[in-house]
Amino acid sequence: MTEERLDPVVRRNTWLYVAFVVTVCLTAVVALLVFKPALEARADQAPLADRTAEDVDEQVYADVLEAATGVTTAFFNIDYNDLDASLERVAAGATGEFAEQIEASDDGLRSAMTENETVIESKVLAAGVVAISDYTARVLVSVSGVVQNTSTGGNQQAREFRIQVDLANVQGEWLVNDLQFVG
Repeated sequence: MTEERLDPVVRRNTWLYVAFVVTVCLTAVVALLVFKPALEARADQAPLADRTAEDVDEQVYADVLEAATGVTTAFFNIDYNDLDASLERVAAGATGEFAEQIEASDDGLRSAMTENETVIESKVLAAGVVAISDYTARVLVSVSGVVQNTSTGGNQQAREFRIQVDLANVQGEWLVNDLQFVG
């Protein structure tokens, strides 16, 4: 008699177990169907550091390089005889903190450049975008040039600079918001 009683209990427990397993499997399938497209969409969006030239419009990439090299060239080509034009070229491509630094150091820079009769002539050797998004970019720039001033005895001295240039897209125009020496 005990065997007959256990038989319906075992059957009922077996059906509960099967229902539970089926419910878990169906939940997993539904979750996979719902969340998989969202995960795939995220995977297609490369993070800033992983983006390459292929991920960005060719014109945007070119605009970023042009802005970075243009301001870097202006920054490393300054003549104390024509400071207004030299500094205006730098300021024209600046924004944010970099523009504020230029403005804050204007008087001191003019005084030092004139007093030391400084002339800096340089050219960009190479530049490469290391990070880029729709609104910001980071470019490393290699600059080679010569400096001539009173401390060099009026002689030209070769100088090499490695610069990190951070840019921001301001109303469709790429402007430098930070410029740092990195090597």
